[in-house]
Amino acid sequence: MKRLLTLFLFSCVAAPSFAQAQCPYSVKDPYPNGLYASQILAFNPGYWIQTLGPMATDWHTMRKKRELHHTRIMYPAKRVLGCPKPTLDTSLTLGHEGFVIVGPVECFRNGKGPDIIIHEPRSEMNLNETFNVYVTSDKKGSGPWYQIANKVSVSNANNYFELELDGIVNERGHPITEFAWIKIQDANSQLVLSHERYSGFEVSAVKFMHQCSIPMS
Repeated sequence: MKRLLTLFLFSCVAAPSFAQAQCPYSVKDPYPNGLYASQILAFNPGYWIQTLGPMATDWHTMRKKRELHHTRIMYPAKRVLGCPKPTLDTSLTLGHEGFVIVGPVECFRNGKGPDIIIHEPRSEMNLNETFNVYVTSDKKGSGPWYQIANKVSVSNANNYFELELDGIVNERGHPITEFAWIKIQDANSQLVLSHERYSGFEVSAVKFMHQCSIPMS
């Protein structure tokens, strides 16, 4: 489990070609404006749960936390940055309780209408998963983090989740309207049969609908 619990930090790994280029996939994006995430700050893969069978004597021995398949934690930037991906296989599997932190080139802000769009591909096997979403204005990603979505439900449709940045204030009660990073974390619903390759929420793209007019200081 040691490798599983290691936080994979990146030096603001950027992939502007994913974010800026015309999308090469056959996934219809109903949001013509905005900019896709082009930087990944961290990826902490979660786990899948192996059922050990009817011979187990209690809950703890019947269910065991296991590492995700190594192919599911390779090249996270390719799986989560840029355009919506067509399949779960080409998206980033978070695993139970896993999370990823991404952002745009500069920063994103609160504006009119939806502020953030999160995409997960359609799949008949993708039912009842949930995830939480947090944002921070700290450029280093140290926080504080503010929760903007709590246990969003997932269906088997081609999912586009609209999120708002309204009403966020700091510890002094002052409004915060510009942000540097977004953290998407699997909410550990465990309502879908766990699998070493597909466990927890799969995120394929994050789009920021409103860019900062002036880079954050």
